[in-house]
Amino acid sequence: MNRRCAGSEERPALLGGRPVRPDGPPLWPGTNAAVEEALRQAATAGLWGRYHSEQSEALSAELAAFFQVPHVLLCASGTLAVELALRACGVGVGDEVLLAAYDYEGNFLSVHAVGAQPVLVDVTASSWQLDVEQLAAAASPRTKAVICSHLHGGIVDMPAVLELARQRGWSVIEDAAQAIGGQLQGRRLGSWGDIGVLSFGGSKLVAAGRGGALLCHEARLAQRLRLLLRRGPQEWAALSELQAAVVRPQLEQLPARTAQRAARAARLEAALAPFGALRRLAPLETPQPQPAFYKLGWDYDAAAFGLSWDWFGRSSSPQNQKLTQHFAEVLDANGLIEERVDQMVYSIDDKRFLPDRYIEGTCPHCAFPKARGDQCDNCGNLLDPTELKDPYSVISGSRNLEVRDTRHLYLLQTKMADRIRAWVDTHGDWPILAKSIAYKFLDEGLIDRGITRDLSWGVPVVKDGAPRPGMEGKVFYVWFDAPIEYIAATQEWADAQEGRDWKRWWRTDAGAEDVRYVEFMGKDNVAFHTVSFPATILGSEEPWKSVDMLKAFNWLNWYGGKFSTSNQRGVFMDAALEILPPDFWRWYLTSNAPESSDTAFTWEMFASSVNRDLADVLGNFINRILKFTEGKFDGVVPEGGEPGPLEEKLFADVSARLADLAEQMDAIEVRKSAQALRALWVVGNEYLQEAAPWTAIKTDRDRAAVIVRTALNLAALYGKISAPFIPFAAEKISQAFSIDVPAAWPSNDAAVELNSLPVGLSVTAPEVLFKKIDEDMIAEWTARFGGAEEA
Repeated sequence: MNRRCAGSEERPALLGGRPVRPDGPPLWPGTNAAVEEALRQAATAGLWGRYHSEQSEALSAELAAFFQVPHVLLCASGTLAVELALRACGVGVGDEVLLAAYDYEGNFLSVHAVGAQPVLVDVTASSWQLDVEQLAAAASPRTKAVICSHLHGGIVDMPAVLELARQRGWSVIEDAAQAIGGQLQGRRLGSWGDIGVLSFGGSKLVAAGRGGALLCHEARLAQRLRLLLRRGPQEWAALSELQAAVVRPQLEQLPARTAQRAARAARLEAALAPFGALRRLAPLETPQPQPAFYKLGWDYDAAAFGLSWDWFGRSSSPQNQKLTQHFAEVLDANGLIEERVDQMVYSIDDKRFLPDRYIEGTCPHCAFPKARGDQCDNCGNLLDPTELKDPYSVISGSRNLEVRDTRHLYLLQTKMADRIRAWVDTHGDWPILAKSIAYKFLDEGLIDRGITRDLSWGVPVVKDGAPRPGMEGKVFYVWFDAPIEYIAATQEWADAQEGRDWKRWWRTDAGAEDVRYVEFMGKDNVAFHTVSFPATILGSEEPWKSVDMLKAFNWLNWYGGKFSTSNQRGVFMDAALEILPPDFWRWYLTSNAPESSDTAFTWEMFASSVNRDLADVLGNFINRILKFTEGKFDGVVPEGGEPGPLEEKLFADVSARLADLAEQMDAIEVRKSAQALRALWVVGNEYLQEAAPWTAIKTDRDRAAVIVRTALNLAALYGKISAPFIPFAAEKISQAFSIDVPAAWPSNDAAVELNSLPVGLSVTAPEVLFKKIDEDMIAEWTARFGGAEEA
């Protein structure tokens, strides 16, 4: 961050301010006199070529004292330590290990290394730490252990994990690789689990280039770890004496460094608070948690873009699990489910069948080199993984793949083809893009679709409440259960508060006939929502509400090429709010929505849209009329005079354009809605220019009062109707007139709407709503994010 940001008005470097270190952060680890002296002493002592000599023994004792554990074993890396911990806890082939779906990749691979299956548990949205409340639902009789990783300055609720683990007989492995120095309830992180794991990797808070340690309370586990570490008379993966010498002085310095990092984290959080968008990941709600800050995690607040939702659902919810299993059984009873021996891709090196999206290769249709196992993003064809040329595992990169037999359930879409076509035919108001994709797949001939996979996490396949024979250990495919979550999420919402009725929204026999159901999506997902999900809904023969409007969009491209995070080509949500307010992006993206064809983003087009539409039209009108009111009418809505022919013309024009805006918005024509809104803004400027209150005030104050009063009402109207597009600017406009937000949508009767502000109401001109984008800014952003030459 910028040193000057705290307590000043200068923006932090993260948000576009002048960086203190333009070439990036300094090297880590930095120079450390105590470390240099420890290395010198270790080297001159002549013992640095040995194992478990003075430095290692001293470090083990110091770690034991620091963490208040009786047993410490040193090893070659933190990743190895996780594998050794799993083996010491007796985890092996056929067992399952629960761990956060967001975790260090090496932890997943360590579970595979011992022959067990990782079972992914979602993280909390506020902290990104393991969601302890979901552990029990993810468990099975084969669950043997839990891995808890403290990440990004967060802390897992270890007391709650341990309570559940003790009830279920699970071992708890606590990965404190990112959290050495942190505490929970006065107890060091790493000392809570049955086995704690530390890492001394080159980037860690205590760094030795490589290395790790295992902490445990039980002598039984410590003895197992010692045996696992030995190959013959000596340990095969020991920490070296020089590495131990490097760690010791850093361990001594750790409490002071942890306090310093905590102070800097608080300073950074305070500096970023006024700018919005960035929200520090929430700490564990427990008395005085003391995190360590290997990394400091931030989330982008959706409200910073003016986005919100009534409920954030999870497809892993109990409601969705039950509903997914219900649909499968109903479809089976209706003759639309069939068991087949299928051939699927198995990764020998990963020791598992690979889900479709874990396989990439060359598309057989268009030769795109990074097609996924279920779909090619380049040509849009749905694929089977066995069709890919030169396939490889996304998990490991291994090409050591083979096709093996496995039994799966298939949804017989071929039986539903005529019925789905008839259903699509009834939706003549769908966008051409959605209908053309639907008919493309119908005309080419539907295929039966596999709806189960060989995975250890997901919705289990059951029949009559028990694992379906022959399907033990299998789960439903994401494109079967994820759309069902649309329904289940509403049930989650209803279950969260008494008195809510989810069936009213989804069952036509419970009142859902008057519900308008709209889906928004990119064109790559259209096939699943016009064929596969409808096959589920229609095939159930139950009175479920089906989609009314499927709003599909083409691609937003970067100078004609694709946005790419991996190739650092494009500006993304995180950086977007660093450089400009959210309304700038919202306006550009809605007014240039890729509805009829792909749209290319360029900095020049973006600047032109912002400057021309927001600054020159809307911003100019609001600023001119409010400043004029402050200067000539003491900042109040003036009285006097009666509307004349110019106002009557304005009323008719605004009424027609309000009707057009409402019509386009109701039809979900995004670009046309933005155009209709801009046309209303233009009307205000044209009226003000023609009426010229600055001229009228010189000779006819009543006439000037009519013009100003009418224009002020028009400005207030703009605050109401602009809110769906540019909510933050709209709120500032509304606040200038003391109008509560959100305001009711206006009628189409402009004569009424443009006479709604009470005479005498005080109004205040807001700060400049939209600052223009200049050529220097474009040049700076092009250099940072790329431009035409990067496409």
